[in-house]
Amino acid sequence: MYRKLGAKQIKAARLVAWGRSAVEISKLLGVSPHTLSRWKKIPEFIAECEKVIAEQNEEMRYRTANLASSSIDLVWSELQDKSPSSRRLSVAMNLVKLLGIEQIMTQKMSKSAGAIPKAQETID
Repeated sequence: MYRKLGAKQIKAARLVAWGRSAVEISKLLGVSPHTLSRWKKIPEFIAECEKVIAEQNEEMRYRTANLASSSIDLVWSELQDKSPSSRRLSVAMNLVKLLGIEQIMTQKMSKSAGAIPKAQETID
């Protein structure tokens, strides 16, 4: 049976999805913890929580992808900077730490086989 959630139930579902405690949600919305516990069993309440969590996950994937792209662009520009004040060594060392030696060695082995594109050859 489909049941439309009320405004407090929707707010509660969002707060649950955001990780707030039952006690905190109860106080914020002026409902008893027992009421909140009953709401958590309603299929539409569960669906609302899942919807909010899915939206949060999508937002995090989007932000992570953009952050990764921006970070790669920044690292690339730092590695290309030939000025005396360049932070090339620091950037390169941090990249090695982040990627791990296994991944760096795999790239080096691929490079010796001639499989590295021209853009990467200028790093060395």
